[in-house]
Amino acid sequence: MYLDVCEFGFENRGRRFFELLIALRLDGFTLELFGDSRAPTAIAYTFHWAGWVDRVLIRSFDRVAAARIPAGDDVNAPETVAWAYLGYDVGMALHALQALLTLPHPDHPDAPASTTPAPRDLHVPVGDRVPSTTRPPSPLGQMRRVCRLTYDLSTAGASSALR
Repeated sequence: MYLDVCEFGFENRGRRFFELLIALRLDGFTLELFGDSRAPTAIAYTFHWAGWVDRVLIRSFDRVAAARIPAGDDVNAPETVAWAYLGYDVGMALHALQALLTLPHPDHPDAPASTTPAPRDLHVPVGDRVPSTTRPPSPLGQMRRVCRLTYDLSTAGASSALR
């Protein structure tokens, strides 16, 4: 998994950025590389929920778009999103990655649910989609994310019952 991230040179761009990319893989996100896998034009990390897809599209170290997309939309050209965070400099790119990792479970009362038009930054042009290389997540990572966010969901219900 370490090679998934470091072979693209991100480890030279900042420790925190690199740590967040590893956290996405450890949290069960699928990795997709667009273009030549040794020098991709874009990198996407995707996590599928029932009804939603959490996704981050990285074009460069300082150009990141994260979103929660309705499951029926094309993740490479979504029409709508329930939540999006765009990072156009290093600091905002880091915030986008961190925000996606801490986005609540889709069923959580604080989870975004109403949709708005998707930012164009989430679109991967058709010509850039081929070739692509997909690296599936570890089942343990997927289970870890689901368990962590489901626990947050269950504690949210308990705390709202106490109010």
